[in-house]
Amino acid sequence: MIGRNFFEKFTPQEIDLAIKLAPRSVITSTLINNTLSWIFIVLALYAIIKWVFRGKADVAQLFSITGYAYTPVLIYFLICFIASFFTGQLYVNMSLAIFIPSLKGTTIYGFLRSIDPFMVWQFVIIAIGIRMSSGMKKSDVYWVTVFAFLVTVFVNIDYYKLLD
Repeated sequence: MIGRNFFEKFTPQEIDLAIKLAPRSVITSTLINNTLSWIFIVLALYAIIKWVFRGKADVAQLFSITGYAYTPVLIYFLICFIASFFTGQLYVNMSLAIFIPSLKGTTIYGFLRSIDPFMVWQFVIIAIGIRMSSGMKKSDVYWVTVFAFLVTVFVNIDYYKLLD
């Protein structure tokens, strides 16, 4: 926890400057983090498809597939943006966690909060794209997609267990 003296070390001018720079730094860091994670996801999928399942993997196609798979995410953000005018909240909870709000702050809540229809839709698009472009068997595509889905869920658990 931050002590009371923490904020006393900054002048009002420094605090004002930090407030003015915050939106720019958030936008910049978000773009950089999302781009780097997109590259990491594509390279991980490429490695799994090419070397584990011996499929025909093309990095350009994987960038296209995963890029297109962000369409449901963008639709979700559009819904959140519109809903924020009516609810006053930035995010709309459409996850499985809406059925058990009493677990907020727990790992189970984070797990359930990580799974929503738009995320599932995103991974269905990825599975269809991998199936059509890699020449892999259906069962292998399911394994790759479920693995990527679970990695995404487990990476987000700590973030989502505190959200709302």
